[in-house]
Amino acid sequence: MKIMINCGGLGNITQCFNLTPLTKVYIIDSHRPLNLDNMHPSNTQVCVFDDDSETEKIAEVMEAFDAIIVNIKLDATI
Repeated sequence: MKIMINCGGLGNITQCFNLTPLTKVYIIDSHRPLNLDNMHPSNTQVCVFDDDSETEKIAEVMEAFDAIIVNIKLDATI
């Protein structure tokens, strides 16, 4: 387990550390912006804590993020 206090939110944690499948990283970072890869629901190794006002917006942000990733993957296959 790794706990990052007031750091780690901006970088992609799975690329920064060599995480084993059993490793869990908890990020408590007041700095913005936060890296969306860390907050994505499919990322089970990184848990980002934020305040409630940010949580309310995250569904829309993740939907847009997923759409961008899908478009990038489609463009790469063309």
